[in-house]
Amino acid sequence: MLVIFLVVAGAVLGSFAGALAWRMRAGRGVASGRSECDKCGHQLAVLDLVPVFSWLLLRGECRYCRAPIHPSSLFAEAGLAFGFWLSYVWWPLGFGSARTVTAFVLWLLALTVLTTLAIFDARWRLLPDRLVVPLAVLALVQAGLRVDPLAVGPYSAHVVLGALVLGGSYTVLFLVSAGRWVGFGDAKLGLAAGSALGGPAALVALFAANVAGLIVVGIGRLFKRPEAYRVVPLGPFLAIGFLLAGLLPTGFPG
Repeated sequence: MLVIFLVVAGAVLGSFAGALAWRMRAGRGVASGRSECDKCGHQLAVLDLVPVFSWLLLRGECRYCRAPIHPSSLFAEAGLAFGFWLSYVWWPLGFGSARTVTAFVLWLLALTVLTTLAIFDARWRLLPDRLVVPLAVLALVQAGLRVDPLAVGPYSAHVVLGALVLGGSYTVLFLVSAGRWVGFGDAKLGLAAGSALGGPAALVALFAANVAGLIVVGIGRLFKRPEAYRVVPLGPFLAIGFLLAGLLPTGFPG
């Protein structure tokens, strides 16, 4: 039952992440009115908002104006449902204490914020600080809960090393390319994610993010998709790397 609950919660929070990204982009508050089509402005009914199923049943189109619904909605809902399931199955700390359970809950919240950032980057090529900063706080606190209280010194070293691996790598790429290869938002996101993961796991995240990006670009060019020849948003691939690396039994001491 818990697994089913987590999968449903992941899909619902994935839908929330998509709505939050759109509302932030439109300058609207989280609770300001009901959701609506961003093309025709028609308020969406309950049946239009069922995670995953609504997008599939409507074939990716608005019920009212038939305008296409951005696929990031489907990917966020299905992806976060999968991420919650995978987190439960692979959680390296177990659930034997209040500390590890709290770390798990904060991890899921961090994944939700990261999904919102991934949507923002995929749709508008932006990684707003209003989301990066909360992600950094959530991720660092949950990482701290993973650590043995006696291992504060090694923990601090891992934070710095992780920040250098991910944040430093993308900062160098940003400076060398003058922003053509990656944006400064990618560097800040890498800094937040790397600090939370620690050195060894940050290396895994860096590798996984780059491999995922190369695969997507390669498939796009194979099918001659024009967007594959433009600047590719890094946020979604960093999210994949963060998820995989954060669930490995590596990283922080204790």
